[in-house]
Amino acid sequence: MKCPTCYLTEGPLGFAVILLAAVVLIRTVAGGGVAPVPPMFDQAVSFDQAMEQSKDSGKPVFAFVTADWCGPCQAFKRGALANDKVIDFVTENTQPVYIDGDEHPELVQSLGVTGYPTIVLIKDNAILDARSGGMTTSTLLAWLDQTITN
Repeated sequence: MKCPTCYLTEGPLGFAVILLAAVVLIRTVAGGGVAPVPPMFDQAVSFDQAMEQSKDSGKPVFAFVTADWCGPCQAFKRGALANDKVIDFVTENTQPVYIDGDEHPELVQSLGVTGYPTIVLIKDNAILDARSGGMTTSTLLAWLDQTITN
């Protein structure tokens, strides 16, 4: 009797699966691997600390939920989240916090995150809005401005 899942690694379909996995790996490595943490995030600040700072400052929490293995996350960190205008806006108008989803799965679940990357804006213990997927600089800034100022 043949293994029911062997078709994933044998024959033309198996070759395609292995080739696709290799392409994804090469693109991640060629793209520089894991992107650096954007400068607006102090990795020493926990989610709970950011929530306390938000209470004191009146600014919403900007929770960036990511994972090192996530290719779109790395592109987002190298793109819009590395843009000076985004860094300035986030630093001036929010309490940013960096959340590694692999290290904090319970927190990810409690925030309702179902995919990476996700940004969750939280104020007064309520989620203002959340967006999953990478965004361009202009889209991110427009969404932040609209969400925070309304």
